[in-house]
Amino acid sequence: MSIEENQQIVLNWLKNNHINYDKIIFSPEDKLDICKENNIDLMIEDKVDNINKISKIIPVICFHAGYNKDCENTNIIRCYSWYDIYSKINKLAKV
Repeated sequence: MSIEENQQIVLNWLKNNHINYDKIIFSPEDKLDICKENNIDLMIEDKVDNINKISKIIPVICFHAGYNKDCENTNIIRCYSWYDIYSKINKLAKV
């Protein structure tokens, strides 16, 4: 499956589940600068390097995987599915 097809799957899922967003940035590069440039206040990430860097500045929802199980920081919120992510975002919004 191509990168474009994967991106379209994400966009379709968000639309079908009525999840609003201001902007989605699909980027394989270092995302810390992108977060800063776009004033992002919450990140969903699974890459170890990005999780560790970004969580020093803003909360990171960590999509759990075996390769990132050792990431630990008070700003890391571990999730196990898109539904879990959705639930935790809703809880954060109420705080």
